[in-house]
Amino acid sequence: MQVRGLSVRLGGSYVLEDVSFDIVEGLNLVLGPNGAGKTTLLRTIAGIYKPVKGRVDVRGEVGYMPAEFADAYMPVMDVLLAGGRRSPGRYLAWLKAVGLEGFENRIFSELSTGQKRLVLLAKALAEGELVLLDEPTANLDPAHKALIMGVLQRVKKLKTLVVATHDLDLVNIADNVILLKGGSAIQMRPEELNEKVLSAAYGIPILVVEADGRKLFLPRYDV
Repeated sequence: MQVRGLSVRLGGSYVLEDVSFDIVEGLNLVLGPNGAGKTTLLRTIAGIYKPVKGRVDVRGEVGYMPAEFADAYMPVMDVLLAGGRRSPGRYLAWLKAVGLEGFENRIFSELSTGQKRLVLLAKALAEGELVLLDEPTANLDPAHKALIMGVLQRVKKLKTLVVATHDLDLVNIADNVILLKGGSAIQMRPEELNEKVLSAAYGIPILVVEADGRKLFLPRYDV
């Protein structure tokens, strides 16, 4: 699967300009500072936005989990079935896979933030072979973040994932990295994300250290 020469204008300005990269099997991580175009890229791959030029070549159906969502007062099963793209049994199977078996009759708006994200993750996984996830670990406590990271690590063997995030911890389970800045993209292997590359991308010094077999990314703040 490929993105080639993609340019997208929103509000009269280019958000993405001549962006090209390959989507590989496994977990593709989209990184970059605020305003770099991460959400715009996912929405364009999903077909929500139309590019002014370039193309997106994907195989199969696409599932999409947005970063922001309505806090609907409705049963979880109704949230899953919204759009009617899959059978109830398929949604229930993925609800079980993310650890929420038996939640289908719970009220969505009464769930915790972490549980809501798991419901939407199950919906996206049920609906596509290519699964686009926008900030799946944002604003979660450590336990729910670890739970979602564990799900992603398992399902990347079954699905192709494209994950837009500010959470650099996800580099540890990524197979491919697309770094966005200033409307352009650089594709690289996760091991190539060193202190120099990250510091230049985010505009602040970022220290990379290894602990317990994984990388930790530590921004240096001026205090």
